Amino acid sequence: NVNTDQSRIIFSQAANIESQGDKWLSYSPLNYHQFTNTYGKMIGLHKVNDGNMMFIFEDATFVSQNNTGILTDKGVAYLGEGSIFQRNMLKLPGSSDYLSFVDTPYGVYWCNKKLKEFYFFDSRLNNITDGIRSWAYEFIDDTEEIKGIYDPYTENVYWSSDKWTISFKPKAKTWVSFHSFLPKYYLDISNNFLTTQTSSIWKHNSKYDYQNYYGVQYPFIVGFTINNKFELRHLHSLEVYADFIKEYGFNSKEYTDDFFTKIAVFS
Repeated sequence: NVNTDQSRIIFSQAANIESQGDKWLSYSPLNYHQFTNTYGKMIGLHKVNDGNMMFIFEDATFVSQNNTGILTDKGVAYLGEGSIFQRNMLKLPGSSDYLSFVDTPYGVYWCNKKLKEFYFFDSRLNNITDGIRSWAYEFIDDTEEIKGIYDPYTENVYWSSDKWTISFKPKAKTWVSFHSFLPKYYLDISNNFLTTQTSSIWKHNSKYDYQNYYGVQYPFIVGFTINNKFELRHLHSLEVYADFIKEYGFNSKEYTDDFFTKIAVFS
């Protein structure tokens, strides 16, 4: 439970297999932890893969730490205090967008729109903004809500605002693409995800139905960068090869005469 002053956590008694009654319904008078008010409003709690908790404020995120244990001939003996609030907590960047926090098999990802940065936490903090930093400074608006989701089918993390959608692939540790769909909310389903707009829900990753969102067909763009590594070089020609294939079902496809309608070169 979060107190109305947005900086106090109230917690129940600990439950175990030997407990009598439901300890999770028992709240002792002193079972609370008061965070300082200097980190803005608390926006939520988030579970970390190893069983710890994230306490998310606008300007900071605190992560609880497991007890230190040593293996003995009678099992594991834990050192230190029993309450997570009596142990040192990791302090990480915060966020005002609780829906930007995304669970993945690789860790937790989120966006801090105030700093215009994206983060990843497994056992340590990683800033993944490099590669899109100039874009982020220009297009992330700290007045717009940012929400995200992990897609187990493509293994991408998607984030969206009212004006953009971008994806990151944790397995490759790289940014993937921009996307045409602009959802109001994301919804988890088994091995896939849904997005919603004002009056419709859309299931993504439909076979043979590409670049179509909410019944609207969108074009696709392929972009690549030529890195001259600070050397002065001249581009004299550019050749593009592509196959456009229309699939009709299992082992049934047709090569079409389609091609890109526009090619843009810029520096």
